Amino acid sequence: MNDKAPNRLLQSAKGHLRTAVIAVIFGLTAYGFIHILIWAVRAIENF
Repeated sequence: MNDKAPNRLLQSAKGHLRTAVIAVIFGLTAYGFIHILIWAVRAIENF
């Protein structure tokens, strides 16, 4: 076995982890915006 394969795998895993973190942050942000929109619509309807 050569030493380059595990290192490449580790870098790939780090890349996937970063992508996953960004995806989660975007997902939570979108989820939050949807809830704010729903809350705003309900608030307007109650007036």
